[in-house]
Amino acid sequence: MSSYKTRARDKGNINNDYVKATRSGTTIVNGSSLSASNLQANMPVKTDNALVLQSTKLEISDTNGLQSALDSGVLYQGTLPAPIGALVKISDTTGNVENSTITEADVNNKVSKSGDTMTGNLNLGSNDIDSVGNIEVITLDGVQLISGTNTQDLLLNNAGFNISIPNCNLNLNNNSIENVNNLQTNSISATTTDININNRLLVNSNDILDVDLLEINKLGKNGSGDISIQSDIDVNNFDLKFVSNIDAVNLQVSSINSITPVGGLYSGISDGNVINASSGLSDLLPTSSVGSLNIPANGFKVGDAYHLVVAGIFPSEVKNDDITIEISQNGTILGSLTLTLKNPDITPSNFEVEADFIIRSIGVTGSLASNIDFTFNEDVDSKFEGTRSTTITTIDTTTASTLNIKALVSGSSSIQSRLAYLRKQY
Repeated sequence: MSSYKTRARDKGNINNDYVKATRSGTTIVNGSSLSASNLQANMPVKTDNALVLQSTKLEISDTNGLQSALDSGVLYQGTLPAPIGALVKISDTTGNVENSTITEADVNNKVSKSGDTMTGNLNLGSNDIDSVGNIEVITLDGVQLISGTNTQDLLLNNAGFNISIPNCNLNLNNNSIENVNNLQTNSISATTTDININNRLLVNSNDILDVDLLEINKLGKNGSGDISIQSDIDVNNFDLKFVSNIDAVNLQVSSINSITPVGGLYSGISDGNVINASSGLSDLLPTSSVGSLNIPANGFKVGDAYHLVVAGIFPSEVKNDDITIEISQNGTILGSLTLTLKNPDITPSNFEVEADFIIRSIGVTGSLASNIDFTFNEDVDSKFEGTRSTTITTIDTTTASTLNIKALVSGSSSIQSRLAYLRKQY
C-alpha cells in the first residue's frame, strides 16, 4: 500500500474489515495504528486463507528461546534421515541423525522378553550378575563363579536341584560343602593334602574297597554281632596292641605285648594210609586234618621258625627192609633220610620224624635251614635208633609254599602215621 500524504483518501481502499496495499508487490503498510474488529486483546495474529487477520492461541512466551534452540542445534532442522519404523542413530556432534544398520529383528534375536520370561540366551560377556535375590534356571552353562554375598551363604534350596559337572572340576577355593544330605560321587581324592573326615562316615551297609592305607583310632560296631574280616589283615610289621581277646582261625602277628606268639598251623586228626612197597613214594600224613601246610606267597619273614612232628608205627616189619622219609617244599627236597629195620617184635615198633625249619632270607632265591630226625626203636623194649640231616636249601618265598612229607618202603614192611602237627615257633 502506498504512503498517504495530506490529501483526500480514497474510501474505496478502506472498509470496516481490512486495509490492503494498492501497489502490486507491496507488503508494507505504514500507519500510526491499525486495528481489526475480530481480534482479541493482547493476542498474536495470523491470516486465514483470505488474508484476513485472525487471533491465534500461540502466546509470545511460547516462542521465547526458540531461535536460540535452533541456533544451538538442539532441534533437528533437516529432512527425516530414516523411513518410519526404522531405528536411527546420531551421526555427528551437531545432532544430525541417520538410518541405523541395526534392525528391530537384531534386537529381538538378542533379547526376547515377554513379561518375566526369557526365551533366548543371555550372554553377559564374562561380566557379573550382581545383587540378585533369586535365580531360577534349568541349566547354568559357562559360569565361572557362583557365590553368596560377603555376609551370607549361597543357598541351593530346591529339593530337586541337581548339579552336573561333566568332564570338569568343581573348585570350592578351599571352602566347605556343608549340610549335604546325600553326596553321590565316583571318586574323592586330594592332590596335595589328606582328606579329613571329622565326623562319622556312614557307608549305608556298602563296602569300602581298594583302600591303600586306612588310619583309624577305633574300629567298632554299633549294632549286634561281630565285625567279620573276610581276608588277611597285614599290619605291616607293626604291633597289634591292647587286645583283650582274639578268636581267630589263623592270626599272624609279630608280637603280642612284646611277646613272640607261637601256635599251631596244622594238626592231623586221623591215621594215615598204610604205605608198603607197592604204594611207591606216598603221602605219610594223616588223611584228615585241621589247619594247613600252605604258606601264601610272600608269607615268610626272615627269622620265621617252624617245628614239624610226624609219628606212627610199622604195621609190618621185616629185618633189613629200608624205610625212606622225604620232606620237600614245592618239589624242592629239604631232607631225605633212610632207616634199615632191625629185629622186629610181635608188637609193632614206633617211629618219629621231627624237623625244624628257619627262614634265613626271602625272595626268589631265599634261604631255608632245616634239621630233620628220623628215629625208631628196634623192638618195643629196645632203645631208639635213627638218623639226622641238616641242610641249607634255596627256596622261592615269592610264591605260595606247600610242605610235603612222604615215605618209600623197600621190602615187605609197611609204615603208617598216627600223629602229625606243624607249629610256628618264632
